[in-house]
Amino acid sequence: MPQLVLLKPHTHAGKTFQVGERLEVDAPTFEWLLSQGITRPDVPPQKSVSSTETAAVNLSHPSKPIKEPKP
Repeated sequence: MPQLVLLKPHTHAGKTFQVGERLEVDAPTFEWLLSQGITRPDVPPQKSVSSTETAAVNLSHPSKPIKEPKP
């Protein structure tokens, strides 16, 4: 089911929701709310990865050793 964030106060299923609240609704309701300017799609935040975390990940999975050519 689509998730959305309210841009305006709205009553849904008998309950009043305020600006910024998140709802999960069926697709037709989602489309209607979008067309009315009441909501926007809820975009989950992306996790940022620091260089320290990246280094830790790279160290935990070392690459295969490079074979040296035979003399």
